[in-house]
Amino acid sequence: PCLRACPVGAYGGAGLDAAACVAHLATARGEACFDAACLARAACPVGAAHRYPRAAARFHLGAFFRAVREQ
Repeated sequence: PCLRACPVGAYGGAGLDAAACVAHLATARGEACFDAACLARAACPVGAAHRYPRAAARFHLGAFFRAVREQ
């Protein structure tokens, strides 16, 4: 259920398509991903008890977003 929850299918056989993820995050529709600190991660039952608090997860997603955009 985890990878299918990504609204842009950024996860595939080759790993994460960071450009597709960041392009989506840059849109108004990407705000849902920021709110959930990644919809795919939020949908994943594995490790649910060990998730970062929402503010920390959002911080890390923001850092990922900025790092990829700066490349």
